[in-house]
Amino acid sequence: MKSNLKIISTFALFIMSSSTFALPIECQYLSKQGIITGNYIDDASEESEKVCLSDYIEVGNSKKNNISYYAYGNKFERIEKVVLTLGLTEKSDEASTLNEYGKYISILFKKYTGTNLSSEYLSQIIHRKPFSKRIGNYSLSMEKIGTNTQYGLVTEIKKIK
Repeated sequence: MKSNLKIISTFALFIMSSSTFALPIECQYLSKQGIITGNYIDDASEESEKVCLSDYIEVGNSKKNNISYYAYGNKFERIEKVVLTLGLTEKSDEASTLNEYGKYISILFKKYTGTNLSSEYLSQIIHRKPFSKRIGNYSLSMEKIGTNTQYGLVTEIKKIK
């Protein structure tokens, strides 16, 4: 009986650990930068969509602003878009926060598309200028939400079908 329990326990551990491997690679794109996502789960806002998302990461010199990462896909574990958000509440720390956000965007764009983000689009993001552009088989967009003193940026990179 003890050996059966040991086999069942070992099998259960294998099943639990193998579910970690089911996490799409895109969910781990920013993990080396300290932005870790959770499991790949059903997205409550969309019926057939799944998402892995990170906690808010404090950024900037004051660590009072935040970034969060999302990778959206389908039930077949194919990621169709990645999104990086920025919440700016500490205006005095805006420059360092935007520069840090730009670094994360550059890394994310390179990992997701396999190409470098042009300085033109990086500049638009850092200067909070909304845009939407097709780049090869991807769309890149940045949206600003809020006022000039407290705002959010949402940068989305999406595969075009």
